[in-house]
Formats: sequence, structure tokens, C-alpha cells
Amino acid sequence: MNKAEDSFTTRAEGTSITVSCSQYGKTMLSIKRREWETKFFNRVFGSLTIHPRFYTHEQPEVLRSAIESVLSKADADYDLIESHCHISGTRIISIIEDKGFRLVDSRITFLSFMEKRHLKDYSSYSGNIFFATQDDLSDVLHLTHESLTNNPSFFSRFKDPAYFLPEETKRYYSAWIENHFDDPNSLFAVSKDNGKTIGFFIYKREGLYEGAQVYKGILSAVAPDYRGQRLHFGMQSFLHNHFPEEQFYVDNTTQLANLPTIRSHIRSGKHLDRIELTFYRRNPLPHL
Repeated sequence: MNKAEDSFTTRAEGTSITVSCSQYGKTMLSIKRREWETKFFNRVFGSLTIHPRFYTHEQPEVLRSAIESVLSKADADYDLIESHCHISGTRIISIIEDKGFRLVDSRITFLSFMEKRHLKDYSSYSGNIFFATQDDLSDVLHLTHESLTNNPSFFSRFKDPAYFLPEETKRYYSAWIENHFDDPNSLFAVSKDNGKTIGFFIYKREGLYEGAQVYKGILSAVAPDYRGQRLHFGMQSFLHNHFPEEQFYVDNTTQLANLPTIRSHIRSGKHLDRIELTFYRRNPLPHL
């Protein structure tokens, strides 16, 4: 046995499980309960985090043993565990797949610095754009299910039938939208035609990056009959115009399969920040 394996310490505190190794002087990995998903889906969700140092570790068996150690305790409590793997850690994929994790999603993030004075304003010729109110919720939910839930070309781990029932998927996307309606940090724009909501765009105010406010693009959808008219650009400009800052960062995150959006971000000069893969592991114990 490798000496590092002898010095593992696996500790459970509340709903968290950590594995540390005295040889490296820090936590190697941890599993923490995802409270919102656990309550929403009525089964215990967890998130496995692996310290980036071990993405390129020269002894993969050390990480393999640490994962075995943490899962041996997690399987008593957790129904589903997710893990996000930065693209620099692709060498660990075979290790976590050997332990039952399966690829379910991907994301590519562009984090770009912007100044209002340099942004083209599309809001003036993109229809009637307003901040969303509760009166728009029904139309927005319809657009969401049309564009995401019931759209076979849109892929998401929350639509994977191996892990979620169709009614759970619909309920999840409804809750996602409703939560942003109620979140004071969300900026929610809608585009209308003759009083009908035909599109929406959501930003969320996140933390600071290099001293500037970060706004994360959450979701945008446009009704099929109105696509190709740059309505999403108009709603985006509307929200930019209402940011109180003159300089800020915008986080644009999408799936790797969304090539048209990725090409658009590259053409517009957005700055690539990171690429991540998401894996799920279902509890193998038959009683759960």
C-alpha cells in the first residue's frame, strides 16, 4: 500500500465528508450535501469536490484510494452525487468513472470585462422591453418549457431520464424561473408584442472580480415566431443600460454543444475563462 494511503483521514461532520492526507497537508476531496436539490427532489444530493492539486498528481492511485474512502461513507446517506471536473483535470475522468460517475453535462464560461460606453445599444429597435413582473410569469414559464423542457435539441442533466422523471424536469425549470422572479439580485427583462410576452433575458448580480461587479447571464428565450430578430440582444442591452456600474464583468456560460452561441461569443471578442464537465453517480446500494 502507498504510504499516502496509510495517512488518509476520512472525517464526517454533519452532512459533510472530507478526506485529508498528512503527506500533502490539506484536504484532498470532500462531499457536501446540496440542500436545495435534496429538499426539492426529496432525495439526498451531494457534491464531490476534488482539490485541483490532484488533477495532475503523479500518483493517480492516491486519488483513487481517497475517492474510495469518501464514497464508502457517502453511500450510507447520499442518493446522487455530482462532480464538476475542470478541463485541466481530464486525467481523473477514468478514475471517477471507475467509481460509478457518468458524464451528464458540460459548460463553457466566458468572463469578459465591459464598459458601457463601448457597448452597442440594441434596445431601441428590438421591440417593447420591460422589467418582468409577476403578471409575466405565466408567459415566461410557457416560453421556458417550450424552449427548454420540451425541446429535444436542448440537453441538460436535469432532463436526463436516467436520473429525473419528466414531471421532475418540468417542476425544476418552473422553480428555476420562479426563484429568479423573487431574487433581488436577479435582473429580469421581457420583450412584448401587443401585450404578449415573446422573450425574456435574465442576469444575476454575482460577486466582484478584480474589483468590478460580475453579472452572470442566466437564461434567454425567444418565442419561435420571433427568433432571428436579435431580440435577445435588445433585452441584453436594456439590462446593461440599467446596470448602475459603468464598468463590469459579464459571465456567459453555456453548454459545449451550443456551438452557435459559442461562435457568437468568440466573434464578439469575449474572453474564455474555463470549461467544465459534470458527472453524476447514483448510489449503488440496492436499498436506496
